[in-house]
Amino acid sequence: MADANRWWGAANVVSQAFVQAVGTEEVFRSINLAIAKFEARAGLLRAIRDGATLEEATAGYVEPGPAGVLPAALLEDARRGIKRRRSLHALARGLPLCTHALGRAPDAETTQRWENCNVAVLTYARRAQTRLRNAASLYKAAVDAIDLASVLPFGAPLRVAWMGAAEQLTRLAAREATMARDNMIMMGLAVSQQAWVAKAMMGPAPGALGGGINN
Repeated sequence: MADANRWWGAANVVSQAFVQAVGTEEVFRSINLAIAKFEARAGLLRAIRDGATLEEATAGYVEPGPAGVLPAALLEDARRGIKRRRSLHALARGLPLCTHALGRAPDAETTQRWENCNVAVLTYARRAQTRLRNAASLYKAAVDAIDLASVLPFGAPLRVAWMGAAEQLTRLAAREATMARDNMIMMGLAVSQQAWVAKAMMGPAPGALGGGINN
């Protein structure tokens, strides 16, 4: 009975850790909205760079998503979301020790697969966070370029150049955010794969004919 209780306790912690770690809907929502805002603003900057007045460029312009929510805030929300999921994933990293305590030490191949998944999850999470920081820095630089352009006379070559720089920086920010999203997809795949490895490591519940952790 004691072994069964320990098994179910470990299984519950691991299952919940994986479920929470792959629950990235909020992260994706924030990143996707930031990308949409970047792309819309880049189009606006392009029109201004090509000679449109601010009134002409903004005629019919609709800000994607909630008005007043800046891309930088969305990127920070996404970065914090990834940090939380890294912490939740860490709850399951002690599984090999638990299996040893239960007398179910995994073989070398399974242990290596587990460690490979650990490395993959952490690597993709770190890359995503780095890309989000890059996107935020590029967006800040674009805002600075717009500020510099705004004090120059309309049509001045330097104003056009600064607007062009702002557009390019905004598009680069969108690209970095897109790469962050791609890394989050890969992180989710790695977590899902690790969940299957966990099932093999835990084996069936004491007294059960089969099964294991439900994922």
